[in-house]
Amino acid sequence: MFSSTSPATVRSKAGAILRVTSGNFLEQFDFFLFGFYATYIAHTFFPASSEFASLMMTFAVFGAGFLMRPVGAIVLGAYIDKVGRRKGLIVTLSIMAAGTFLIVLIPSYQSIGLWAPLLVLTGRLLQGFSAGAELGGVSVYLAEIATPGRKGFYTSWQSGSQQVAIMVAAAMGFALNALMEESAIREWGWRIPFLFGCLIVPFIFFLRRKLEETEEFSARRHHLEMRQVFKTLLGNWQVVVAGMLMVAMTTTAFYLITVYAPTFGKKVLMLSASDSLLVTLLVAISNFIWLPVGGALSDRFGRKPVLIAMTLLALASSYPALTLLADAPSFSMMLSVLLWLSFLYGLYNGAMIPALTEIMPAEVRVAGFSLAYSLATAIFGGFTPVMSTALIEYTGDKASPGYWMSFAAEVKVMISGGFKAALEKLAPEYERQTGDTIVIIPGPSMGATPQAIPNRLARGEKADVVIMVGDALAKLEKTSQTQPGSRTELADSPVGMVVKKGADVPDISSEATLRNALLQASSIAYSDSASGRYVSQTLFKKLGIEKEAAAKATMVERIPVASEVAKGKYAVGFQQARSPVTLNILTRGKRC
Repeated sequence: MFSSTSPATVRSKAGAILRVTSGNFLEQFDFFLFGFYATYIAHTFFPASSEFASLMMTFAVFGAGFLMRPVGAIVLGAYIDKVGRRKGLIVTLSIMAAGTFLIVLIPSYQSIGLWAPLLVLTGRLLQGFSAGAELGGVSVYLAEIATPGRKGFYTSWQSGSQQVAIMVAAAMGFALNALMEESAIREWGWRIPFLFGCLIVPFIFFLRRKLEETEEFSARRHHLEMRQVFKTLLGNWQVVVAGMLMVAMTTTAFYLITVYAPTFGKKVLMLSASDSLLVTLLVAISNFIWLPVGGALSDRFGRKPVLIAMTLLALASSYPALTLLADAPSFSMMLSVLLWLSFLYGLYNGAMIPALTEIMPAEVRVAGFSLAYSLATAIFGGFTPVMSTALIEYTGDKASPGYWMSFAAEVKVMISGGFKAALEKLAPEYERQTGDTIVIIPGPSMGATPQAIPNRLARGEKADVVIMVGDALAKLEKTSQTQPGSRTELADSPVGMVVKKGADVPDISSEATLRNALLQASSIAYSDSASGRYVSQTLFKKLGIEKEAAAKATMVERIPVASEVAKGKYAVGFQQARSPVTLNILTRGKRC
């Protein structure tokens, strides 16, 4: 499941995935229950002159929770980036639990009047505030513990836990419909699943408290203050917006085929509540299967091909598929259509989640991911039920929710050029000047083995140069005596060793192998920056090759080191391996 590692490592990774996604399960279980039981909540808290108006008010409050997600993404996301993944995810779980308890305990409108809908709204806002950072925190945690070349597969379990939440919620709803009268469910039975969510809170807290911090976060010596996180997010607003538009299709599809599906089946297609919930349960199982498949495919063939293929299929088939369902509504037809949409969603989301973690600057990874995802969910996903209900009401077309999903897919197609421009803006200077395509190859300090480097390099067919980050450089970086201010810079942007693609890939997994590689190199280049000072003042001295380096090392001024290596002027070079370096792989060439 996790690659060729020891059984102890597999158990450790599996345990970490279970602990982090168990909290995500509870968050999403509570969140989705509101959509599942919207008709009963409408009856209890939002009485109105017509069933349509009552349901619209319920879905409006449901959507209000999504409007709080961006706020939670910024505030709680910045907090998680500052204090760590483990502590932050315990806080998000606490807030979600408070919102759930509130909704469970609120009396009906007939008992306390306007206080009932106001308190429900408060509970939803608390849930939305928490969920704004929970999903991003879990996704980033999984990305940071992933083994090399398996990030897509690992991060898919974040969405996988959501599907388990839907399975449990739908199964409980199916059981309630089988065991209780409709009138009993309408009056009080719908609260039972919410109560179940409250009862498992202590167990989830127990699991989360045993969660370990990621090595990547722990190794980072400098963590931004929340004010600095906000400033960095503002400076990278184009990437956040591009990420939001990339998420639009996945969040729209998800809420259409899961949260809105039971209501669509009962109120629009006039199927039984049991049939609608059973379809939702089977769709969740389908999602659970396709998500890791999508993640694994993106690990093998790249994020971009999977994202584009699923987007085009969704654009072409969403409305026609729902038209078939509207023309011949039945259990089997509803299941067939939603399973098709589940296939599109699963493969797209499996590739999209790791892509979103990769384009965000490391120091604001949770906040940036969470904000992009929350904005998309607030604008597209969260209002999918209300938009679908309104489209059907005002057009009279039962298949009209397909227009909404097609629109979300069209947004993804439309922003391809803008997304590329946003990534280009963040690309390193040498790439903007020369057009050289580069790839970062992680060394052993990032979980890869030296043997993995040639294999990964072979897949980066369009790479001009490769920047490697290894244990030797990472260890030396911690003891470097550079000028004031550069230690922080290097902490967030480790020094990388640059080689031209096609050249022999050196082993830099230890100081000894790095020393041998530099002694064998015919020429060495380093920049006139903090990384260059580190190389010339610390690295060469630490490795004991000051005299040898003096004869063949050159400081390159005002010209990107990677560009000179790509042209063959130097055998190897050193420069900062900034995280945006990897962004170009989404728009040019294959992922390495």
